Amino acid sequence: MVEWGNYAEAFRAIYDKLWEVFDKTVIQKKIDLTATGVIHTPASGKKIRLKAFVWSSNADIVTALRFGTSGDLLFTIQAKGVVGMNLIGCNIEGAVNEALYGYLSGTGVVKGTVLIEEI
Repeated sequence: MVEWGNYAEAFRAIYDKLWEVFDKTVIQKKIDLTATGVIHTPASGKKIRLKAFVWSSNADIVTALRFGTSGDLLFTIQAKGVVGMNLIGCNIEGAVNEALYGYLSGTGVVKGTVLIEEI
């Protein structure tokens, strides 16, 4: 059990557990953003299926994931802290050739990992 407020330890514990669950065909992408930006662009003709994620924010801003530059915000949190989710079987995916973005509504730092597959 990780104590509340120990975000680095919590992130690592969640990441380690998720990595145990997935096979090695899953692509691990690092999140390290100070503004909205691309996390991963799929190969031509492919789309991204989100398998799991974990990220932390150091500021009281809205953070989220989204497919494309103006897609709906997914898994939005509105305060600093850590969020993570296992999405096995949920089939949350973008359109063909659509990038996965990390969204920040203001100034802050978001760090974490997404596990995806290209289909």
